Amino acid sequence: QSSGGIVGAGERIVVVAGRTACTSTDGGATFTAADIGGVVESQAVWTGTELVAWGGGQVWRSPDGVAWTSAATAPTDVRPGAVAYGDGVFVAVRGGWQVWYEQQRFYRSTDGVTWETLAPGAAPGGHPIRFITFARDLRADGC
Repeated sequence: QSSGGIVGAGERIVVVAGRTACTSTDGGATFTAADIGGVVESQAVWTGTELVAWGGGQVWRSPDGVAWTSAATAPTDVRPGAVAYGDGVFVAVRGGWQVWYEQQRFYRSTDGVTWETLAPGAAPGGHPIRFITFARDLRADGC
């Protein structure tokens, strides 16, 4: 199962699918393909300085969607699916097939490499989660 998606990366549009990233710098009129170096199984996210994606025990990073570097994740059996990034923290839910309800796992990382698996019951298991979004409550009253 591969994922990726469409990511706004500064002035670029990057479409990540499988092991390919297609990047546009002209509003989507043209795209240039680049090999990521492995199969992306997660959502790709933009941190404000780089694109980040995961799959097969690896994390891939790119400042521009063209040049990619990789590193092994720790532990290597963490498989982010839906991912969000905000305030210096990545959060993810386990990706894959038939990994929901009792098998659903939630993860947290400050660097995208080393992941903490949240304790079972920290979040209730349920239907497959396909997307996670970061949002900040800017209301003064916190409601």
